[in-house]
Amino acid sequence: MGHEDELTTIEELQEILNEEHQETQRNVSPSEQEEDERGPMPTSAIKDLLKKWDAVRAMVLEWHPNQADVIRLGDLYNDNAINYFRKILKKREKQSTLDMFFNAPQKMKRTD
Repeated sequence: MGHEDELTTIEELQEILNEEHQETQRNVSPSEQEEDERGPMPTSAIKDLLKKWDAVRAMVLEWHPNQADVIRLGDLYNDNAINYFRKILKKREKQSTLDMFFNAPQKMKRTD
């Protein structure tokens, strides 16, 4: 394999990566549009979802005979679906903390 062949292969790989990236962007865009139309998911609904996921996962782990498959699939679902909601919740909690921190001095000044 010559140097020119390697360059062609690298260029082909780069093109494939670019196509995959564009496809990913197309797949992400419709869900973002849906979220805009519906508005943000309420924090209480996210907390409820996370509690239910923990309960379902624990029950399946307790009763399913094939623990290895359950753990593998649970981790996969957790990484791909549930972590999205955890990140939203963490972001909101962080924003809430920042809001309380920066708004607290203003409230104290008003009462003085």
